[in-house]
Amino acid sequence: MLLACLVIGCQSAGKPGNEGEAGDLGETEEPMIQLPWGNTVSAEDWNTKTMEMVAERVYERTNGTVKIDIFPANQLGNATTQTEMMIDGNLDMFTEGSTNMQDFGVPEMGIMRIPFLWTKEGFLALLDSDLYASWEDRLLEERGIRTLAHNWMRQPVQIISNKPVRSAEDLVGLRLRTTPSPTIRLACEDLGINAVTIELAEVYLSLQQGLVDAAIGPTDMHYSNGFYEICDYLIMIDFSLTNYTTWINEKKFQSMSENQQQILIEECIAAGPYYMENVESVVGEYIKEMEASGVEGKAIRALGIITLATIILIISIGIFWRYVLKDPLYWVEELASFLLVHLCYFSATVITIQRRHAAADFLISKAPEKVQKAVAVFGSILAFLFFLTVCISIANLLPNLVFTSPALGIPRKFYYYPVFSMSAVMGFVLIVDLLNTFLPKKEPEKLDRPQAPKAVLE
Repeated sequence: MLLACLVIGCQSAGKPGNEGEAGDLGETEEPMIQLPWGNTVSAEDWNTKTMEMVAERVYERTNGTVKIDIFPANQLGNATTQTEMMIDGNLDMFTEGSTNMQDFGVPEMGIMRIPFLWTKEGFLALLDSDLYASWEDRLLEERGIRTLAHNWMRQPVQIISNKPVRSAEDLVGLRLRTTPSPTIRLACEDLGINAVTIELAEVYLSLQQGLVDAAIGPTDMHYSNGFYEICDYLIMIDFSLTNYTTWINEKKFQSMSENQQQILIEECIAAGPYYMENVESVVGEYIKEMEASGVEGKAIRALGIITLATIILIISIGIFWRYVLKDPLYWVEELASFLLVHLCYFSATVITIQRRHAAADFLISKAPEKVQKAVAVFGSILAFLFFLTVCISIANLLPNLVFTSPALGIPRKFYYYPVFSMSAVMGFVLIVDLLNTFLPKKEPEKLDRPQAPKAVLE
């Protein structure tokens, strides 16, 4: 908390506009304003990208008199810490799910968190209602927090899990990571779910270590946080609906000119459709990539981890024998090199399965969508032909490899086996991708939603 305040304080210090120094905007004098803006999701999440877009637009429209600095991924603390900082005036802007304010003077917002209660139409109607507006007014009056926009509708909340969930009965006993909300906790108890409160930054490790069986969140959040790398099931059950809201400290807002205030509000609201359209356009690809990183990807990644650990162990033993026991082991370097060949191709295969190769797409990303698709297909075909050539060449080469390594007598052909096998796997992945590109896509199967828990409704 103290560190976050110091970071923002240092940014504000030395900025002449924060004390009312004027800047030129058309024919009027405008104060120079700097706004730290935090969130809790990763820098790669479309929430953060949308915030960056808003910052650029506001800076441009105010002729540089309003500069917004983005702090993603809990850099300034968790949601509770950042909300408290905003109330105290130590953080100017914050974006988080609307229900975050359940614990800051608007307990009625907890109804938005009840699982299996809302349809999209009903949820949107609530956001546009006088009731919801009264909650925002109370937040402004009692906490000094103004709502700038609440129309960043997120994807439905789904469950990502290491255990299969095929019916409501499978939810019973599931250790599910949730947010620290009494509403969700009570609802989970009514459904037989064991709700576990864990900070978002700790969820990956908790899933990996088995501290929880599953986690809730929109599909794009599961993807951007990499939860699919360690979980086997994405349960499309529409657990709940949620939206992002952007708030600003009221005192800071009033330090801005009316023109600056209007521009900031307009851009935050206009960003809602931008956020939703971009998430909607990529979530299908995210699901496809999560499916592709299934058993095959996990098995190869596990082999890579074991290989890397073995290399580290061998080299450590070699160092100990050489420098402590003064008796160098002659086979250490040879075995480590042999395993390193395997590790390189295990890693390349995992990257191919997860489609995480580095790409210089700064030019093609500006082209029309059809051109981008054509280039991607052409690239996949070239890559497949390359891997096919590698496999054929090695198959022809293997019968001629008769040499062995000097220290351990490892047949030379063993060095080429991983090149052949992993090239074959990567070629297969590319073929599957090409088929998926042209064949009709099957929509992910959605489970029947259970009834909303009666205990919470009552």
